[in-house]
Amino acid sequence: MFKSKEKKDNPTLTSTVIGEGIRIEGTIISGSGSIRIDGNVISNMSVDGTIIIGETGFVKGDIKTSSALIAGRVEGNLLSDDGVHITSTGVLSGNITSRSLIIDEGATFTGQCDMTGDKKINLLYTKDLTDDKEDADPNLNFDKS
Repeated sequence: MFKSKEKKDNPTLTSTVIGEGIRIEGTIISGSGSIRIDGNVISNMSVDGTIIIGETGFVKGDIKTSSALIAGRVEGNLLSDDGVHITSTGVLSGNITSRSLIIDEGATFTGQCDMTGDKKINLLYTKDLTDDKEDADPNLNFDKS
């Protein structure tokens, strides 16, 4: 009577919610589905789906997920198969590995990002930037001191 076919057909619906005022410590491993965190989680997490960290949410631990939306605070590394979106209220302190990354104006990200995926970016350097040669690009401001 209360089951909805829409939930089965719509994978973006949240299957688990950790509400504001709730604190969880331990390891979280989720099957397929998504999880929304509005409380505090001190844990490494593995979620085969979407993880949403709400504005009041805080996670301290490494996260592995399909995709992530960060509107709260995360202290830990984030590995995402598809993409990461840090909203204007989001704070992420840790390294990101993902195919795509969106950082809204006002967001805070401290760490390194490794963009993985089908396209490989190769940086080719034709000159040694530390040389004092005249043909070096004058627009580069490289201080050797």
